[in-house]
Amino acid sequence: MKAIGCKWVYKRKPAVSKKEGEKFKAHLVAKGFSQKKGINYDEIFSPEVRLTSIKVVLALVPTWDLHLE
Repeated sequence: MKAIGCKWVYKRKPAVSKKEGEKFKAHLVAKGFSQKKGINYDEIFSPEVRLTSIKVVLALVPTWDLHLE
């Protein structure tokens, strides 16, 4: 099955005060128009990693004598 594509969306937020200045934000969004109902329509994938997952991996590195890069 072909993966769903994605693209970056950039947004400029106006300054609230002169001290702050403008803020620039970027979001990675999926191209939902390529999804098909019933095949991959209800699946959700998060680009974020939980802190507990990182802790588990870091705990397994010395236990299994692995090399971490």
